[in-house]
Amino acid sequence: MPNRYADPWKGFAKRWDEYYTAPGRPTRDEVRIFLNYIKKSGKLAKGKKSKIKVLVLGATPELRDMLARIKADVSLIDVSKYMIREMTKLRKTRSKEHRFTGNWLKMPFSGGYFDIVVGDLAQGNIPKNKKDIFLAEISRVLKKEGYFIHRIFHMPEHQRYVNPERIFGRYSRYKYSKQLHMGMFMDLLYNTYNKKTNITDTAIMKGWISKYMYSPGKFRHPDRQISKLLERAYVMWQPFKKKWCTFPEKDIAKMMERHFIIMDNSIRTGSHRMAETFRIWSLKKR
Repeated sequence: MPNRYADPWKGFAKRWDEYYTAPGRPTRDEVRIFLNYIKKSGKLAKGKKSKIKVLVLGATPELRDMLARIKADVSLIDVSKYMIREMTKLRKTRSKEHRFTGNWLKMPFSGGYFDIVVGDLAQGNIPKNKKDIFLAEISRVLKKEGYFIHRIFHMPEHQRYVNPERIFGRYSRYKYSKQLHMGMFMDLLYNTYNKKTNITDTAIMKGWISKYMYSPGKFRHPDRQISKLLERAYVMWQPFKKKWCTFPEKDIAKMMERHFIIMDNSIRTGSHRMAETFRIWSLKKR
């Protein structure tokens, strides 16, 4: 009997590697920022006899490769065993890991077990009414003075609705690159933001782009570059049912400060256009 749950994941790693580009995944420069914060935490101090214990929220291959290079004792947890499997295929540095399938809101680890927890865009996947539970659980599994180092996308401070055609017009003038469709996707996604619910919704975006789609995944926009960008975005994001919940930076700070001391989130990457709203936060357990 075929596994109808596993079938949609066939080929996902290949699609991810080709179409899920920055800022959706961390660049080399952003991985460097993660490493810089880990070093500043003091957890890699010379003379320690045991490896630092690090938990990865999700299965981001770039973070796992970085942790392998510093010889950390790595555990990772994701709700989907298929996601773990597919992301493992994209790793460039092989190493021993402890892999768990489970929920970030109730993790199978004893209290005070990890020196550091790292994550990439994890908080946006947590419902609004569960975010404090999520942060409390991370704090629980961290040792005293442990660190949570996490890349977060937040809403621009003065976010306003913009006619999608203006966004298309702007991206038609940019020089084409492999990453360009992700930048356009994010600008359209920000444009769906509901300030009451704090939700961004790809289903709204689908309504804007459908008028240019003449067959599934094929677009005919007046500008050829926009057609190409829409086709690349469609491959990654169809069936456009994904939602994220996030906030402006000041509201994220208030949420974090219930459980953590904000050590830094000021470093901006120079590797993509979304540097201002995609930041890596270094958070110390209270």
